[in-house]
Amino acid sequence: MAFDNYEGGLDDGILSFYFDIMYAPLVKLDNVEYQNVKYSVSALKMNPLGFRIGMDGKFNRSLSWGYGGEIGYRPSIKGRSFFTMFRIAIPMFGTNLENKVESFGK
Repeated sequence: MAFDNYEGGLDDGILSFYFDIMYAPLVKLDNVEYQNVKYSVSALKMNPLGFRIGMDGKFNRSLSWGYGGEIGYRPSIKGRSFFTMFRIAIPMFGTNLENKVESFGK
């Protein structure tokens, strides 16, 4: 069996899921000062807990692109911490050598 027969097995898709819990007990707001007048922020309540759940996908085929997304709540002001994110990644430097490496004698 030749080494060339395994190339199809090396080109895979990878899918990962993750879940994180975030805790920031020292998050606080300072009073706001504008034109030498101080404004209290004591009415704002903070939420020290947060979480995120997401996924990452990668393909090491000819383009080697990837994708991913996440959604969650970050530790922040109560009611103001929702976030979502989606990404597509295309590598700047990536190639499929197609076994054209000198050490294989081709």
